[in-house]
Amino acid sequence: MLLGSAALLGGYKSACVSFLFPLPLLKSHYVQCLLQYLGEYAFMQRKTRGFWKIPMQTKRYLWNKLPLKFACAYNNTQERSETDTL
Repeated sequence: MLLGSAALLGGYKSACVSFLFPLPLLKSHYVQCLLQYLGEYAFMQRKTRGFWKIPMQTKRYLWNKLPLKFACAYNNTQERSETDTL
């Protein structure tokens, strides 16, 4: 990393920071696609972060109702009888 200063119009000075990266790597098509994808992914994460939150009261209600949707949930509630064989 290099630090320097540059003169602007009106005599103002600006601090310049330049990083030493290989330019061919930054100009690569694959790197540009990767950065674009990461930017879109971060944007989607921000947009959907609050959308998927479910209140705790609703979660408890849903977790109590989920086992009733499966037929195998009732297998353990029926007693087996040795005489009732078909």
